[in-house]
Amino acid sequence: FYFNPKSDLICCTPDLAKEYNCNVGEVIIHNNPDNPDFPKRIKTFFRGISEVAHMDLQTVEINATGMYYLYFMFCDPNLKGTTVTGKTVWRNPNGYLPGKMAPLMTLYGFMSLAYLLLGLLWFLRFLQFWKEKDIIHVHLHYHITAVIALGMCEMALWYF
Repeated sequence: FYFNPKSDLICCTPDLAKEYNCNVGEVIIHNNPDNPDFPKRIKTFFRGISEVAHMDLQTVEINATGMYYLYFMFCDPNLKGTTVTGKTVWRNPNGYLPGKMAPLMTLYGFMSLAYLLLGLLWFLRFLQFWKEKDIIHVHLHYHITAVIALGMCEMALWYF
């Protein structure tokens, strides 16, 4: 646990190492007092003279709702100008939906049902006036039916 209330530095300097017992050249991590396992530190090293460092696949289990961030940080001055490339995959219990959209799943489910009920009511009214000779109203009914059907499909696609 490294804590320096007077500094926003992310790298441990020789002065900080003397005062706060951090390791020179390492990223300073302020652990969460409620969950000592977070934030996670996953170290990756260059092997030999290779200019590419490969990282093994890592899975980090998260048990609390909230915003989470992934940072790639290094403090070694020899690595100045280093480019980090790669791929991260974030999966929620509901699938690959972004965390900000997860609460909207309930809304999309309710909206799908609402559109289904509206479509059913509209179809019953449409059947009631099916044989009416006013062609303008019939075409208007077709267009309104299409709008309701598209809305229902959109909400269902967002939900499923």
